[in-house]
Amino acid sequence: MNILVVSESVWMRGVIYDLHIVAEGLASMNYNVYALDPGEIIGDGFEFQKVKRLSESRKSIILISPRLLDRVNIRRFRKMKKIFNSFFNRKIRSQYVKLAISTSNCDVILLYSGVRLGPEITRYARKHGIPVVFRNVDKLYNLWPTTIQQLMAMYREHVTYKRIDIALALTPNYRKYLIELGS
Repeated sequence: MNILVVSESVWMRGVIYDLHIVAEGLASMNYNVYALDPGEIIGDGFEFQKVKRLSESRKSIILISPRLLDRVNIRRFRKMKKIFNSFFNRKIRSQYVKLAISTSNCDVILLYSGVRLGPEITRYARKHGIPVVFRNVDKLYNLWPTTIQQLMAMYREHVTYKRIDIALALTPNYRKYLIELGS
Protein backbone atom coordinates (compact mmCIF):
# COMPACT_ATOMS: atom_id res chain seq x y z
CA MET A 1 0.00 0.00 0.00
CA ASN A 2 1.22 3.51 -0.83
CA ILE A 3 0.57 6.21 1.76
CA LEU A 4 1.05 9.94 1.23
CA VAL A 5 1.59 11.97 4.43
CA VAL A 6 0.96 15.69 3.91
CA SER A 7 2.67 18.01 6.38
CA GLU A 8 1.88 21.60 7.35
CA SER A 9 5.53 22.22 8.27
CA VAL A 10 8.88 21.66 6.59
CA TRP A 11 9.62 17.97 7.19
CA MET A 12 13.34 18.14 8.04
CA ARG A 13 13.14 21.16 10.37
CA GLY A 14 12.30 21.33 14.03
CA VAL A 15 11.77 18.57 16.53
CA ILE A 16 10.64 15.05 15.72
CA TYR A 17 6.91 15.12 15.91
CA ASP A 18 3.87 12.83 15.77
CA LEU A 19 3.73 12.91 11.97
CA HIS A 20 7.36 11.72 11.69
CA ILE A 21 6.74 8.87 14.13
CA VAL A 22 3.56 7.74 12.39
CA ALA A 23 5.08 7.98 8.90
CA GLU A 24 8.27 6.09 9.75
CA GLY A 25 6.28 3.57 11.79
CA LEU A 26 4.12 2.85 8.74
CA ALA A 27 7.24 2.58 6.58
CA SER A 28 8.74 0.06 9.02
CA MET A 29 5.58 -2.03 8.55
CA ASN A 30 6.54 -2.29 4.84
CA TYR A 31 4.17 0.34 3.51
CA ASN A 32 5.55 2.69 0.86
CA VAL A 33 5.37 6.06 2.57
CA TYR A 34 5.79 9.41 0.85
CA ALA A 35 5.82 12.75 2.67
CA LEU A 36 4.79 16.04 1.12
CA ASP A 37 5.79 19.29 2.83
CA PRO A 38 5.36 22.96 1.91
CA GLY A 39 9.03 23.24 0.93
CA GLU A 40 11.56 26.00 1.23
CA ILE A 41 12.87 28.76 -1.00
CA ILE A 42 16.07 27.11 -2.19
CA GLY A 43 16.66 25.54 -5.58
CA ASP A 44 14.36 25.03 -8.57
CA GLY A 45 11.57 22.53 -9.12
CA PHE A 46 10.98 19.66 -6.71
CA GLU A 47 13.31 17.56 -4.63
CA PHE A 48 12.77 13.87 -3.98
CA GLN A 49 14.91 12.30 -1.29
CA LYS A 50 14.90 9.31 1.04
CA VAL A 51 14.85 10.56 4.62
CA LYS A 52 14.69 9.29 8.20
CA ARG A 53 14.09 11.35 11.30
CA LEU A 54 13.95 8.68 14.00
CA SER A 55 16.59 6.01 13.68
CA GLU A 56 18.70 4.15 11.18
CA SER A 57 16.89 0.89 11.93
CA ARG A 58 13.65 2.11 10.37
CA LYS A 59 12.85 2.14 6.68
CA SER A 60 13.17 5.56 5.06
CA ILE A 61 10.35 7.51 3.50
CA ILE A 62 10.40 9.48 0.26
CA LEU A 63 10.17 13.23 0.87
CA ILE A 64 8.64 15.37 -1.89
CA SER A 65 9.48 19.02 -1.35
CA PRO A 66 9.32 22.06 -3.67
CA ARG A 67 12.30 24.29 -4.29
CA LEU A 68 11.08 27.66 -5.46
CA LEU A 69 14.15 29.82 -6.05
CA ASP A 70 17.64 28.90 -7.25
CA ARG A 71 19.50 31.47 -5.12
CA VAL A 72 18.88 34.76 -3.42
CA ASN A 73 20.98 37.71 -4.47
CA ILE A 74 20.51 41.46 -4.31
CA ARG A 75 18.56 41.76 -7.57
CA ARG A 76 16.28 38.88 -6.71
CA PHE A 77 15.59 39.94 -3.14
CA ARG A 78 12.47 41.91 -4.09
CA LYS A 79 11.25 39.05 -6.26
CA MET A 80 11.75 36.52 -3.46
CA LYS A 81 8.70 37.74 -1.55
CA LYS A 82 6.56 37.51 -4.70
CA ILE A 83 7.81 34.00 -5.45
CA PHE A 84 7.18 32.86 -1.89
CA ASN A 85 3.68 34.33 -1.93
CA SER A 86 3.02 32.76 -5.32
CA PHE A 87 3.42 29.34 -3.71
CA PHE A 88 0.10 30.05 -2.06
CA ASN A 89 -1.40 30.67 -5.51
CA ARG A 90 -4.06 28.04 -6.24
CA LYS A 91 -2.58 27.02 -9.60
CA ILE A 92 0.86 26.35 -8.07
CA ARG A 93 -0.62 24.45 -5.12
CA SER A 94 -2.76 22.34 -7.47
CA GLN A 95 0.25 21.42 -9.65
CA TYR A 96 2.21 20.55 -6.54
CA VAL A 97 -0.56 18.29 -5.24
CA LYS A 98 -1.03 16.53 -8.60
CA LEU A 99 2.70 15.83 -8.82
CA ALA A 100 2.83 14.40 -5.30
CA ILE A 101 -0.22 12.19 -5.73
CA SER A 102 0.84 10.90 -9.14
CA THR A 103 4.42 10.27 -7.95
CA SER A 104 3.33 8.38 -4.85
CA ASN A 105 0.47 6.56 -6.62
CA CYS A 106 -1.12 6.69 -3.16
CA ASP A 107 -3.92 4.48 -1.93
CA VAL A 108 -4.62 6.72 1.08
CA ILE A 109 -3.62 10.20 2.24
CA LEU A 110 -2.78 11.04 5.84
CA LEU A 111 -3.30 14.78 6.10
CA TYR A 112 -1.70 16.99 8.75
CA SER A 113 -2.15 20.12 6.64
CA GLY A 114 -5.56 21.71 6.85
CA VAL A 115 -4.50 25.17 5.72
CA ARG A 116 -1.61 25.18 3.26
CA LEU A 117 -2.46 22.17 1.10
CA GLY A 118 -5.68 20.80 2.62
CA PRO A 119 -8.29 22.11 0.15
CA GLU A 120 -6.25 21.08 -2.90
CA ILE A 121 -5.40 17.65 -1.48
CA THR A 122 -9.00 16.89 -0.53
CA ARG A 123 -10.42 18.15 -3.85
CA TYR A 124 -7.98 16.11 -5.91
CA ALA A 125 -8.35 13.03 -3.67
CA ARG A 126 -12.13 13.12 -3.85
CA LYS A 127 -12.01 13.48 -7.64
CA HIS A 128 -9.82 10.34 -7.88
CA GLY A 129 -11.48 8.29 -5.13
CA ILE A 130 -8.53 8.40 -2.70
CA PRO A 131 -9.57 8.35 0.98
CA VAL A 132 -8.22 11.14 3.19
CA VAL A 133 -7.56 10.71 6.92
CA PHE A 134 -7.03 13.97 8.79
CA ARG A 135 -5.01 13.99 12.03
CA ASN A 136 -5.86 17.10 14.00
CA VAL A 137 -3.37 18.25 16.62
CA ASP A 138 -4.10 21.98 16.82
CA LYS A 139 -6.45 24.79 15.87
CA LEU A 140 -4.39 25.68 12.85
CA TYR A 141 -5.84 29.11 12.18
CA ASN A 142 -4.47 30.29 15.56
CA LEU A 143 -0.93 29.77 14.28
CA TRP A 144 -1.17 32.55 11.68
CA PRO A 145 0.06 36.01 12.76
CA THR A 146 -2.61 38.46 11.51
CA THR A 147 -6.39 38.50 11.77
CA ILE A 148 -6.78 38.45 7.98
CA GLN A 149 -4.49 35.42 7.67
CA GLN A 150 -6.36 33.70 10.52
CA LEU A 151 -9.70 34.25 8.77
CA MET A 152 -8.31 32.91 5.49
CA ALA A 153 -6.80 29.93 7.32
CA MET A 154 -10.10 29.21 9.08
CA TYR A 155 -11.91 29.27 5.74
CA ARG A 156 -9.36 26.85 4.22
CA GLU A 157 -9.74 24.58 7.25
CA HIS A 158 -13.54 24.61 6.80
CA VAL A 159 -13.20 23.64 3.12
CA THR A 160 -10.75 20.86 4.02
CA TYR A 161 -12.74 19.39 6.92
CA LYS A 162 -15.93 19.12 4.85
CA ARG A 163 -14.13 16.81 2.40
CA ILE A 164 -12.15 14.45 4.64
CA ASP A 165 -13.20 10.82 5.04
CA ILE A 166 -11.93 10.20 8.58
CA ALA A 167 -11.07 12.79 11.23
CA LEU A 168 -8.82 11.90 14.17
CA ALA A 169 -8.81 14.51 16.94
CA LEU A 170 -6.16 14.72 19.64
CA THR A 171 -8.58 15.88 22.35
CA PRO A 172 -12.37 16.14 22.87
CA ASN A 173 -12.13 19.93 22.39
CA TYR A 174 -10.40 19.44 19.03
CA ARG A 175 -13.18 17.00 18.12
CA LYS A 176 -15.76 19.76 18.77
CA TYR A 177 -13.62 22.19 16.79
CA LEU A 178 -13.50 19.83 13.78
CA ILE A 179 -17.27 19.37 13.90
CA GLU A 180 -17.86 23.14 14.17
CA LEU A 181 -15.74 23.67 11.05
CA GLY A 182 -17.63 21.10 9.00
CA SER A 183 -16.12 17.67 9.61
